Amino acid sequence: MEKGSFRLVIMKGIVLSNIIINNFLKFFYSSIFVNQTGISVYVKKEKLENVFFLLKNSSFFGFKSLVDIFGIDLLGRSENNLRFRVYYIFYSRIFGLTLSLKLDLSHKDVLISANDYFKSAGWLEREVYDMFGIFFYKNPDMRRILTDYGFEGYPLRKDFPLTGFYEVQYSEEEKIVVSQVVKINQALRLFHFSSVWDMVKK
Repeated sequence: MEKGSFRLVIMKGIVLSNIIINNFLKFFYSSIFVNQTGISVYVKKEKLENVFFLLKNSSFFGFKSLVDIFGIDLLGRSENNLRFRVYYIFYSRIFGLTLSLKLDLSHKDVLISANDYFKSAGWLEREVYDMFGIFFYKNPDMRRILTDYGFEGYPLRKDFPLTGFYEVQYSEEEKIVVSQVVKINQALRLFHFSSVWDMVKK
């Protein structure tokens, strides 16, 4: 990116972030970060639907596109003992910037669906639900989308077992999808719990 265009993007981001802070602080936390690609803001969970309405209907912001929704499991790393962090990524053609909304949740929290404002949210929320178990209230079709029917657990949680107990595959003989118990040789189940650093000390 050329210096002139880089400075222009930063100036746009600073102007937009100042407008957010000065006029819409009741919707957002004071934590806001601007870089060459966009703006990152912590949003209040209880005001999330108001934020969706604002971004969708404000002709000034122009954040009409919901690009992505994804989650992170903060197991053991959160300062406020909350389990998940969810990101919403929006894009504004007017400013040429992305807006990253982020919020932290406990494992019991439920989020309001953005589907009434951004139709792309339907599938994105189903992915987050399928991988992390975060439920989105008012989503018209809150079914699993990536894992198999009857799948138990949420694969992207950090406490999810790496091996699992069942595997699913298509049987050419029976012409159906079958579920089988995972069988691992005993040799692969042997683990050495001594630390590598113990060997270095010796």
